[in-house]
Amino acid sequence: MIAFADGTSGADRYRGYINYTHSANAMEIGVNGSQVIEIDSSGRVGIGESSPSETLHVKGGSVCKLTLESTSSTGTSGVQFGDPQDDNVGRIQYEHNGNYMQFEVNAAEAMRIDSSQNLVLQGNLDMQDNDIIKIGTGDDLQIYHDGSASYIAADDLRITNQAVSETLAKFIANGAVELNHNDSKKLETKSDGIDVTGEVQCDSLDVDGVADFTGKVDVNNELHTHRTTTTASNALLALHSDIGGTKTRKVTVRADGSAEFAGIITAEAGAVAEIDALTDAATITPDLAASCNFSVTLGGNRTLANPSNITAGQSGSIFVTQDGTGSRTLAFGSYWDFAGGTAPTLTTTASAVDRIDYIVRSSTSIHAVATLAYS
Repeated sequence: MIAFADGTSGADRYRGYINYTHSANAMEIGVNGSQVIEIDSSGRVGIGESSPSETLHVKGGSVCKLTLESTSSTGTSGVQFGDPQDDNVGRIQYEHNGNYMQFEVNAAEAMRIDSSQNLVLQGNLDMQDNDIIKIGTGDDLQIYHDGSASYIAADDLRITNQAVSETLAKFIANGAVELNHNDSKKLETKSDGIDVTGEVQCDSLDVDGVADFTGKVDVNNELHTHRTTTTASNALLALHSDIGGTKTRKVTVRADGSAEFAGIITAEAGAVAEIDALTDAATITPDLAASCNFSVTLGGNRTLANPSNITAGQSGSIFVTQDGTGSRTLAFGSYWDFAGGTAPTLTTTASAVDRIDYIVRSSTSIHAVATLAYS
């Protein structure tokens, strides 16, 4: 032992010392009467630790620090990790010229913390399934993958441009999803559907609910609407005008195929109302909801009964043909009104064709004119 004494008695004789313990083959260095450094038989060094477990084992009190101080404000302070082939294959160093912390792996920079505390990665951030990136004081934003799906979890998530001056999309828990163009909202989800501002271009559009368009709708192919209903009068398609903020229904297409228009109908090309063949029987009853125009070939003396589904304003024609025998008569129900109050006598020649033109005046009055003996 080599001792450094402050006096000749007691602890003062060993105030500082260097001691080699042969039984443990360890070197001890003491300061102020206490051991501070241990070098054990394996060459492990303990500072403040008498039984070092690693090559260098440093132990302090509640605060234990290691200071590497450069003498230059543009110098470098760091720790290097080497092997027999490379003495600095790994490195942690602080560059005072630039004030950034650098981490090197395999002799190349892998990560840097710059002077603004930004973390810069040179490679990938490789995380395992269910490892979560948590951001915010209350972990408000979480990003992870659970093995089958990837998640970005937040109650109010916004996607912006790089300058954070323009919102591209907004996702709010229990609320709306908004998509913007040039910082202007174009699509918003609602509890009862979506609102779209502007033009919609798509190959197909399926809407389960109400579709309310305030702008132009161009359909280059077919427009299909579907409604499950047991009531024939329920609206299948409704078109509205909006004048001064007041919406008014102008077109209604109902589940039974009927349509109502609140304005003038102008057809630039042909407008066709199909001819519906009536079933010949002793009493013939046209259904005015089925067609405007009808045809029937009389096989005996018949009565043209009052039609069903009469709507004031409907008009059309009925083509009446004698069968090959001819001499068939046709009586009329009480709703049929002819000029002078007298029903016509039809042509009785075999295969002759007469036409009855009509317009419905009311639910109980149909004005009719018969034109006879067409060739």
